[in-house]
Amino acid sequence: MNGPTPEQIRDAVERACAESDLDSQFIASVHAYIEQDEDEWPRCCGSSCEPCVLTIAHAARRALILLESAQRSQTA
Repeated sequence: MNGPTPEQIRDAVERACAESDLDSQFIASVHAYIEQDEDEWPRCCGSSCEPCVLTIAHAARRALILLESAQRSQTA
């Protein structure tokens, strides 16, 4: 099975950011997260940062779900 195309990745990240109400200026951050193992993602420091890394992580997880769903539908 081939991996997702750059366009599929871009679309999934943009959609995940929109669904998470994450400003588009953080698209690159979400993209960087999905290229790493989740164990490497930053942890919340409790300093009330905006956006919190947990928000970025939520969008990254959603993007990964969208990409997985797209891959499954291509092989079906």
